[in-house]
Amino acid sequence: MSQKPPATAKKRGRPAKLSRLQILDAAFDLLQREPSTDITITGLAKTMKVAPMSLYTHIENRDDLLESLSNMVLEKLVLEIDPNDHWQQQLRGWISSVHNHLYNYPQVVKLLGQNGAIPIRWLGIQAKLYCILDGLKLDDKTFTDVGRWLARETVALALLENGMQMSSDQENAGLSQALDHMDPEDIAVYQRILPHVSDNRDDSLFNFNVERIIDALVVLEQRANK
Repeated sequence: MSQKPPATAKKRGRPAKLSRLQILDAAFDLLQREPSTDITITGLAKTMKVAPMSLYTHIENRDDLLESLSNMVLEKLVLEIDPNDHWQQQLRGWISSVHNHLYNYPQVVKLLGQNGAIPIRWLGIQAKLYCILDGLKLDDKTFTDVGRWLARETVALALLENGMQMSSDQENAGLSQALDHMDPEDIAVYQRILPHVSDNRDDSLFNFNVERIIDALVVLEQRANK
């Protein structure tokens, strides 16, 4: 009977080469799974089961990683705008589209404008906002201020709502419990408010904000057309 040759130990193959796109895809997946977790080179390397130094071959530093990641997130933002609609409806579409998308990526919201760095994709999104505002026929200074205001308000609202994830029912319950510890004058105020807090949908305050923005712009439009 012929004997089998002794088994030889398998040689370890070289680890698969990383690419910048693979690293960014892994970072994006991590961001989607854990949207509130800080993205770091060390944390990402641990997730990918590689040494942190192997990422630096393709990523300059954490700022480079986060800026590229922000552009990836913003590239997936779809603006629900019909160019044939009145500017008011187009603006509602812009604000809602940006708010709803960024709400899911609080990490990216924090990065917009941080340290003077603005993702190139965000500039393109803002450009669409200015195209909508062009229909108001504002002077250049007001036109600029309004665009900056709306962009910041939309981003800030997304970040604020993400950090205060409280339903109307939870808010109502919290207010009810606090009444026992308030002054009589304050109790009277909140007794007037409580019935309406529970009746509101969780998105009603956002819609209220949008409509007040529209109201303010209508006033500016009327002034510009006098």
